[in-house]
Amino acid sequence: EMQNNLSRPPRWIAALYRRSALVRFVVGARGREIRGVEELFGSPDAPQVRRGYERMFRDLRALHEDVRADGARLGVLVFPFRFQVAAGAPAPLAQAAIAAFCAREGIAFLDLLPALASAGESAFHDYDHLSPAGAELLDRELAGMRNRRTILVATHDPGRVAPLASGRLALA
Repeated sequence: EMQNNLSRPPRWIAALYRRSALVRFVVGARGREIRGVEELFGSPDAPQVRRGYERMFRDLRALHEDVRADGARLGVLVFPFRFQVAAGAPAPLAQAAIAAFCAREGIAFLDLLPALASAGESAFHDYDHLSPAGAELLDRELAGMRNRRTILVATHDPGRVAPLASGRLALA
């Protein structure tokens, strides 16, 4: 998903996209994003998937170095997609790739798929955002972890930051 979010189309397409409903329909960016995410599981060796991982790992490596330079420790939490908790879900290949990277780099890693799988699709509002029930389940799971530290989760409003697992999860 980061690959989709960080890769930008040529300026002229972006300008047309902002001004034309027809161009937005033809380009179908939302549909391409979802197919791109599913591609992580269906075509993990595809060039665009490998490029996406390389970009994400390069960014995580740089962030890890910055965090260490500041005397802190980075941890990566991976949220699953809704289809990963549905019946017949594919193997969690994306989580495995990210976990392997974090292990090689010495970055703390937590896969949230096991915690959310018990609730199934009801844990999600849409394809990748938690429902209130999913957020409450995750909050309970994290609050019960031993040796937890405060985890900060930025909401959609960059001015608000809510503590997670040291109190209640703030829903934005």
